[in-house]
Amino acid sequence: MEPKTLSIVLLCVAAPSTVLYARVLHILITNRKKPLYISFFFRVSISQALFDLTFVPCYFACHLSLQFAPVHELLLSTNGTLWPEWAYAFVYYYLYSQTFGVLLISLHRMLTVAKPFSAVTKVIEGLPRPLLHLVHITVPFPATALIFWGQPPVRFVYNNSTSTLARVAQPEAINQNSIIAIAQTTVITAICIGCYVVIFLKKSSISRRTRSDIVLLSVSFVLFLCLCLITAYFVVLFIVSSAKRLDIIYHLHTIYPLINTAFSYSSPWMLLMTSAETRRRVLGRYVS
Repeated sequence: MEPKTLSIVLLCVAAPSTVLYARVLHILITNRKKPLYISFFFRVSISQALFDLTFVPCYFACHLSLQFAPVHELLLSTNGTLWPEWAYAFVYYYLYSQTFGVLLISLHRMLTVAKPFSAVTKVIEGLPRPLLHLVHITVPFPATALIFWGQPPVRFVYNNSTSTLARVAQPEAINQNSIIAIAQTTVITAICIGCYVVIFLKKSSISRRTRSDIVLLSVSFVLFLCLCLITAYFVVLFIVSSAKRLDIIYHLHTIYPLINTAFSYSSPWMLLMTSAETRRRVLGRYVS
């Protein structure tokens, strides 16, 4: 997909989705002490929103800006600073953060269905919001820090044939980061599969859950499906990169922002479709 086409598609998806997400986030924050929105799921969703809402703007700033001639000189002047590193590393940081959020949600969903009154469930549900948000933001740092301080520096290089900038990283570093991404997403996917196996084996328990619990389970399961798709993407990317098929790698790199955008905006749309209370609060008088 050409950069211009990709930009249009991302904007068409991100514009209405960001408005919806911002509205849902405002509802979660202003009603965070009410019983419906006090659950662990919604508390994690607030920190998850930090990554979901900023992925597309960050992608425009770090990737699509390379096609924009007026900023080429400025970007080249940043070589030797942390900006080229961040322009490459942010995809991995967002990946680790968002998948970690899905892991937290899946584990909690499993515990509330299988062991709703256990000590572990009570401890997790009692975690202070600031601590929960801090853990969500900082846990992905170690794997991302490897890119900044454990690998050769990333640089911007001008491509005369296309009159664009290219972000250049060493092949060994790319393979290393791909392996880490595959390992993390595969392990998290496996754990989430175990969680949902337990959940669906407890059908009698699910049938006794409240409507709001069923809504949260539906949203978390869709997030899990997006996680499976991302895991499959990185497995394919690793196989293709090992075969040194640069043409396929280029096309795969244009697909990833679409996959992550769908992942990022799935929560508010699922809440809008499955929760009558959310529809009433978001759409107001437009919903009878």
